[in-house]
Amino acid sequence: MSDEAKPSAGAEPTTKKKKPPIFLLAVAGMMAVEGAAVFLFVSKTMGANKAHAAEIVGAEEAHADATVELQVIQAHFQNASSGKTWDWDVEVFVKVRESKSEGVKAQLEQRKAEISDGIAKIFRQALHSHLREPGLQTVSRLLTAYLNETLGEDPEGHSFFERVLIPKCDGYPSEY
Repeated sequence: MSDEAKPSAGAEPTTKKKKPPIFLLAVAGMMAVEGAAVFLFVSKTMGANKAHAAEIVGAEEAHADATVELQVIQAHFQNASSGKTWDWDVEVFVKVRESKSEGVKAQLEQRKAEISDGIAKIFRQALHSHLREPGLQTVSRLLTAYLNETLGEDPEGHSFFERVLIPKCDGYPSEY
């Protein structure tokens, strides 16, 4: 045998495989067991099936007490109470309980011309300062009183609607 084929006495062979440290394998195994234990504990104590079985109590009563908005009118009115003629672009809605909405909608449709005429008179006769109020409190009170008088009361003696809404009341001088 030649000197090249024999490894030297102090050198180790290069083909020897290194074994992974046993300590790292033990830690990885413990982490896997701990993860499985936490997963099982959480899945058993979470109670996911109870959430699916929950029922809303009083949903029908809440639905009956819900309100809807019904448009009463969308129109343009002129007002000359300030000495100058102003055009007012107006939308009026009423907020009604859902249980009464069909009856109110039918009355609004059946008496559309009468209601439009009454609202037009309110806007034409209103003071300019009332139409320029930030919250339109005066006009809102006038419309509420008119609609209560026109539509009457429900069988229990209450107003058919909760509130009058005026989301749009824009005025422009018409002398331009």
